[in-house]
Amino acid sequence: SLCAGAPPTVCMETCAKSDNWPLRPVERSFRFLHSLWAELDAVFPFAARHVGGDEVETKCWETDAVSAKWMEGAKLTDAETWVYFLNRNVNMSLDAGRRAIAWNDAFRDYGDAVSSRATLIFWTSNPTNGMQAAADRGMDVISASGNPNYLSNANDYTVRQIYDYDPCDCANGVNDINCVNSTAACGRVLGLEAVFW
Repeated sequence: SLCAGAPPTVCMETCAKSDNWPLRPVERSFRFLHSLWAELDAVFPFAARHVGGDEVETKCWETDAVSAKWMEGAKLTDAETWVYFLNRNVNMSLDAGRRAIAWNDAFRDYGDAVSSRATLIFWTSNPTNGMQAAADRGMDVISASGNPNYLSNANDYTVRQIYDYDPCDCANGVNDINCVNSTAACGRVLGLEAVFW
């Protein structure tokens, strides 16, 4: 857990059994993240940072007294706090000269409230084509679509399906949601990510 080495004031006392509980949205958390990112950059000098953003249990902020007080003072709901937290992380990364990559959940759930400076990695197939919408908004995107880029997925995609999937052609015959259908949008597709769990 991130909180095993974090200052005690940034971690919540509630939601401790949750796998996806967020840090408190207080300034101390952002100072901690800034120093943590700097340490990670020294060890992993990559051009990008993955700032997360999927499956966050935002209701945890409501049950934590410190976070609830902060949200009340900031006049933000738990959902708005989630976007605020993500955008602060995006800006922190960009200020350090690193591309900020976030999961597509942010854009799916909060749309234009997400910083257009974030790069989105699409791992879920949204009901509508979020990848096209993000690219049309001028955001860079990466396809990590579970269909077919999750190589250990229970659907057992064939090698042909994996190779036939083209995120720049929605008529690829494999996935017609996590894709783009214009030359301009294709220029926003940075590539693919394949995973094996």
